[in-house]
Amino acid sequence: MKKIISIAIIGLMLSICFNINPVSSNSIESTDTGFTFYVDDDFNETTPGWGASNFSKIQDAIDQADDDDRVFVYNGIYNENLLIEKSIILEGEDRDTTIINGEGGKFALMLYDCDNVSVKSFTIKNAINEGIIVTGEENIISNNIISDNKIGIIIYGKNINIIDNVIKNNIGSGIEIHHHYSNIELNNIYNNSYGIFIRDDDNLIHKNEIYNNNKGLYIQQMDNNNINHNNIFDNYYGIYTDKPTAEYPTSAINQIKNNNFIGNNKNLYRYKNDQFDCNYWDDWSGFFWYRIPGAPLIINFPLIGFYFNFDKHPARQPYDINLN
Repeated sequence: MKKIISIAIIGLMLSICFNINPVSSNSIESTDTGFTFYVDDDFNETTPGWGASNFSKIQDAIDQADDDDRVFVYNGIYNENLLIEKSIILEGEDRDTTIINGEGGKFALMLYDCDNVSVKSFTIKNAINEGIIVTGEENIISNNIISDNKIGIIIYGKNINIIDNVIKNNIGSGIEIHHHYSNIELNNIYNNSYGIFIRDDDNLIHKNEIYNNNKGLYIQQMDNNNINHNNIFDNYYGIYTDKPTAEYPTSAINQIKNNNFIGNNKNLYRYKNDQFDCNYWDDWSGFFWYRIPGAPLIINFPLIGFYFNFDKHPARQPYDINLN
């Protein structure tokens, strides 16, 4: 009898130490920051945890979640127009096969007045207007495919991070920036009218592949944007700056350095005096400074001049800019 009791005690201790009791992978699981909810388009009323931890629609899981929770979405096609108003992680199983189809809606996904949201690993497509609308602060959009919308991502928030996405085949802008301090990094941006449309100051555009757009970067008369270490190639215009207005005068200066300009029909079309340095220009003669071409300037009709500038240290070889 004592032997039986001893064995039972040892077994109990082992189960406690090693947690050998099975737990359903789709129950509400605690993470380092909150709980995880699950979405699968095959879930239904017969699924254990239905309506509590497991859902067939992404919006239902978002509504159930609180700040710091995670919503994990299994592969499938989700015909939804999503609204996030809380600080959560929204994560897809695989960006190629976890699809948010916004067809019929003005947007596919909106982050509205919320901070510290992460959206990753989805295909987001087919919205009438915006694939993703981002407001708030410190939000991260990463590892997504954003395609076939009017505008891929439009940013009204501050300190927004757009990292490691494929942004393609949007009718207008791939990314449109309307606020300060966004970080646009490690993205492939192609087959849009404008790859990146910059409409505010103090943003970082770093280590992106920007190609096969009508305008790779389209810059209004904004100040202090840092555009560096990008591959800008095979666009009609590599960079296009807008005409000066009373609201956006030509005194605005952006830093454009250490980029590759290759195979564009026109590397630049400009109305302003940005600072260019150490860029690689595939049409540079190899002698003296690289002359930055500019648009016509009507000085005093009929006298016409041209905006002009120089890259005083053009690179002799293209940079090896690796997005990995």
